Amino acid sequence: MINNCNSTVEDAITPNYGYYTSEKDDNVFAVVDCLKKALRRLAKEEYHSIVDDLPGFVQRFNENTPSYLERLGCQMVLDEAERLNKWGWR
Repeated sequence: MINNCNSTVEDAITPNYGYYTSEKDDNVFAVVDCLKKALRRLAKEEYHSIVDDLPGFVQRFNENTPSYLERLGCQMVLDEAERLNKWGWR
């Protein structure tokens, strides 16, 4: 479980892996689909599809892409990352 979902990175510029940009999108399924794409992209580009520390991965994702955290909450982001990690980030 991630204890600090709203932590920030100081003195660092990090890429944004998000696809979700509309704060008024009421379709949660569409947002979750975009979340999955963004999680896969981060896993592929920064971790070469091998994530050993899933809570650390999700924390980094939330720091880089807070819009999903704000829209869906920390637990939903972690749950989707666990599902994707279980199936090999495909």
